Amino acid sequence: MAKGVAVIGDSVGAAQAALTLADLGVEVNIITSSPSLDLDNTVDSALPASSEKLLSIWPLLLRAASHPLVTLHTNSKVANIGGKQGRFTIRATRDPRYVRVDLCTGCGRCEEACSVQVPFLLDGRRATHSAIHAPAPDAKTIPSAYCIEKSGVAPCRAACPLGINVQGFISLLSGGKVDEALNLINEAAPLAGVLGRVCTHPCEDNCKRGEVDSSVFIPALHRYAADNAPSGINYRPKAPARSRREKIAIVGSGPAGLTAAWELARRGYSPTIFESHAVVGGMVATGIP
Repeated sequence: MAKGVAVIGDSVGAAQAALTLADLGVEVNIITSSPSLDLDNTVDSALPASSEKLLSIWPLLLRAASHPLVTLHTNSKVANIGGKQGRFTIRATRDPRYVRVDLCTGCGRCEEACSVQVPFLLDGRRATHSAIHAPAPDAKTIPSAYCIEKSGVAPCRAACPLGINVQGFISLLSGGKVDEALNLINEAAPLAGVLGRVCTHPCEDNCKRGEVDSSVFIPALHRYAADNAPSGINYRPKAPARSRREKIAIVGSGPAGLTAAWELARRGYSPTIFESHAVVGGMVATGIP
């Protein structure tokens, strides 16, 4: 018996094949480029889809996706298939969903709060949905978790040497979510207050708003977030503290050194900073170059 089988696609046949193989004791991986299994994807568009037909297909999808031997890989595309008969290897690339499937309940509150609208085609007609949305409009899906659609990088973020999510933190500020805005900035740079005062702001030079009237005053918004967040910086490590034993020395406690130490600490390291001056901060503390 094969140790594992890959079923590529999201049709009714793919779901039935996966379920049949799983019932025989075979581990099955369903690979689909769609964000979910849903009735619209599984029903052949060339055939009439009656309500009775849809109702008969849904339990099949549910059983296939929830079978303990079936693993569903959504947003995934097969890159290559190698190996030989009996020992094939499949490599697939998976686009990020940006939403944790195990935590999202599909309540829709995030979609209601999202201020970004993305155009798409629905049955040949132009429509829009929020940047975060359900996998399929008005349809049952597996999983039901929402997904965030990102079609590119904003010019302001692309111009930022640190890659700060400029659009994201400005959108949060516009909704009065100052703490969340500061936390988003801190994902890339822990010195938001410094950036708000001395950054050369190439992001602002590339702001698309300047084509309408004037660029957004991004440094001022950095400064506002740093100075007015009620909870201050939220230290959220990516790994347990001191989980890495390697020793790292950082020469200089300027903005680059402090930022490097911040990120290393979040990754479980315990770096040591060496500074020749009597105060920490480098040029930020002793004079702007």
